[in-house]
Amino acid sequence: MIGYLSCDEKDGPKKMRKRTTWISAPAVLVLISVAAASLAQGNIGIAIDGDPPTQKGGKMSGDWNLSGPTSRIRALRFVVIHNKTDFTTLWKEFQPNPDATMPEIDFAKKDVVAFFAGGKPTGGYSASISKITLSKDGKSADVEVLVAKPGPGTITTQAFTFPYTLKAVDKLPKTVTHKIVEAPPAK
Repeated sequence: MIGYLSCDEKDGPKKMRKRTTWISAPAVLVLISVAAASLAQGNIGIAIDGDPPTQKGGKMSGDWNLSGPTSRIRALRFVVIHNKTDFTTLWKEFQPNPDATMPEIDFAKKDVVAFFAGGKPTGGYSASISKITLSKDGKSADVEVLVAKPGPGTITTQAFTFPYTLKAVDKLPKTVTHKIVEAPPAK
């Protein structure tokens, strides 16, 4: 049920009435589809664990993790970025919104770990960097990437999605491996 204000044509706006109405299931699905389409087109960004990205003029600094349902990178890919040139190239390749401001990163202190989960048949999938483990000698690191899928019976967007996650982390060694862990579906 939704509430709204309305007036009769003969009375005009002087006699506004508060009314309620039931919204039908198909109308709810249309609203959800519009929101999902905005996500799929990159009109909505999702930020976790840090300053949210802004469309224009914002800066992200320190440790941040940017995740979302839609990347322009369509293939499964894991990347560790150690410099601004490589980050700029990747940002332009993956970012669905050309007006999005690229984060400023101090690559003397930070690296960026990026994971692109490839194509998924529906919405409801997500990716995150769940753990980074350095070897005892500090010459290598292992990154655990968590890929979650929608649970049984979950209502999802019926469109292909391309989940991704990028995370700024303290400098990593040159040798970095990764493993993908499938998260249990949400209940």
